[in-house]
Amino acid sequence: MIMKLISDNLQAIIRSQIESMGYILWGIEIIPRKYSYLTRIYIDSQEKKSLGIEDCALVNRALDACLQEEDMQLEVSTPGLARKLFFPEQYSSYLGKKIRIRTKKMIEGRKNFNGELVDCDANSLTLSVDDTSQVFSYSDVSSSQLEPNYDEIFKK
Repeated sequence: MIMKLISDNLQAIIRSQIESMGYILWGIEIIPRKYSYLTRIYIDSQEKKSLGIEDCALVNRALDACLQEEDMQLEVSTPGLARKLFFPEQYSSYLGKKIRIRTKKMIEGRKNFNGELVDCDANSLTLSVDDTSQVFSYSDVSSSQLEPNYDEIFKK
């Protein structure tokens, strides 16, 4: 998945810095630009509390300081409601929820699948797509994202 685009060492440095500040590394996204790359780092709260721009700015400054030798444009963000899923262990929290995945190669003539997450383990996830269970290996998934039910969220 996306996380493998940066070195394990650099990922460990980023994770360590973020966790030392009381946050969770949710994911890292590498976005190509015209002459460079943007490294977008998603953070979340260990206490499941809401994060604000102040939290992102604090982590951004800390990462800038510890990654000053790296030539990268850095952005820190929260995952938001329609959060992308980066690690296999993130899926289990969203069993019964709708997610959207994009596969690396065509499967049954398509790459995009939307459905309810009905099962997941260390190697694969199962979506209920068009009333059919479909199993996807994480290695075949290029991206996945939660599709929040805004009606349910805003009723609370």
